[in-house]
Amino acid sequence: MKDLCNNSGDENNASKKSFPYPSCYNDEQRIHALMAPFRERHVNPENYDSKLKFWENCIFLYCEFKGEPKFNKKELQDVLSKGVHSIYALDTVVDGMISSKKIRSLPEYMYNPNDGWKGWIINNFIRKPLAWGAHKLKSNFKQFPELNSDVQYFVHLHTLDNFCKDLEVKTLQQQQGRLVSYNDFKELVNSSLSLSEDGLKLCLYTLYGREKIGLKFSSPNDVLYIHFIKIPSSSDDSINITEADLASYNLKVCQGKLLQQINELESEVKQSENKVLEYISQNRRYLAEPHLRKKRFLENKYKKRCSALQNIETLLNNIADAKTNGEILHAYQSGSKALQTTLKESGLQFEKIDDIISEVRETMENYEDLQDSISNIKLGHSDMGETIGDDELEAELNILINKSQSEEHVKNDTDIKMATKQINICNEDLLSMLKNLDVESNSPQNTASKGRVLINKND
Repeated sequence: MKDLCNNSGDENNASKKSFPYPSCYNDEQRIHALMAPFRERHVNPENYDSKLKFWENCIFLYCEFKGEPKFNKKELQDVLSKGVHSIYALDTVVDGMISSKKIRSLPEYMYNPNDGWKGWIINNFIRKPLAWGAHKLKSNFKQFPELNSDVQYFVHLHTLDNFCKDLEVKTLQQQQGRLVSYNDFKELVNSSLSLSEDGLKLCLYTLYGREKIGLKFSSPNDVLYIHFIKIPSSSDDSINITEADLASYNLKVCQGKLLQQINELESEVKQSENKVLEYISQNRRYLAEPHLRKKRFLENKYKKRCSALQNIETLLNNIADAKTNGEILHAYQSGSKALQTTLKESGLQFEKIDDIISEVRETMENYEDLQDSISNIKLGHSDMGETIGDDELEAELNILINKSQSEEHVKNDTDIKMATKQINICNEDLLSMLKNLDVESNSPQNTASKGRVLINKND
């Protein structure tokens, strides 16, 4: 496995040639001033801050360019100075970035990458007491030679965060719920990100410290290496790699190998069959017989592989069903506890229900009795003078009704007579008016009469 700081000279030369230097590198006087040592800040604060910001931006661009958030002063001198001048301001820049917490030394970061995960590398990877300290970290992480190197390495935190975000968006979200080997995961990352292997390992350790992924390590010769990466899903956010996860992974790997073997066997069987047919057509039976035997042998092997594949798929389905059934049972348990808590808080108990129903029934009966009592109340007649019986009231009411009906009948007869009289008068008046009707002089009838008189006279 490639070590974290094992950069070859060819790679450094490539970095020198292709690194996108800022445009101010074309101004020799300007770049000399930027490489010169810093003066005291109080002399010219604006110049001091702009110079510091320039080199901080160059370091950020360099880390982004090489796809790795780790660097040391020597490689910065080699690349950013173009091998011509020394950057005397570099020590001040690095010290300022450490003070502002923009970078951290690699051993410090590996020992405590995030607040709240004190010694998480040791506790989770080596699984030894925290009291071992940083010297145990160095001796066990031999894959990080810079931890024991005299050269001090730093981690650019902003670049590391950017790489982690890209890794989550472009790789982790597409592989949710999977357990992937490190080599397979590295191929996935290389197809979507320009990230070096050193940068990838730092990102994985960082995401593991943030509990975004699960890691399982192998330790050949007491050296820890990443072996598996578990990517949680939206339905199962656990990052712990269990024995069931490893068993499922091994079964899936075996399933893939069997599928490949079955495809190859199908092709070989087809080739043997073609050979047999070819030799038979040439009447060379002695050559066809060996290929026929080979075909039978391959067919038997094919059947065994298919049977093994079916068994593995059955096991995978059973594991998935068991996991689903476990989730359902857990949901039942959670629902039962929630219901019990709700019943307890609301006071719903069987012995109380009978008492409450009895109280409701008694209350309704009392209410009905009260309604009956109110409806049967008869007010006294002492305030209305002499008491009058119901029969007398009924008789008087009948007399008033008969009187009202007779008056209404007389009124209707009178109205009919008046209407008839008015109709007769109206007819006589109408006849008289028709007899006395005069035609106007300008009416059409009068004009026609005059015309006839004139004609007669002319005749």
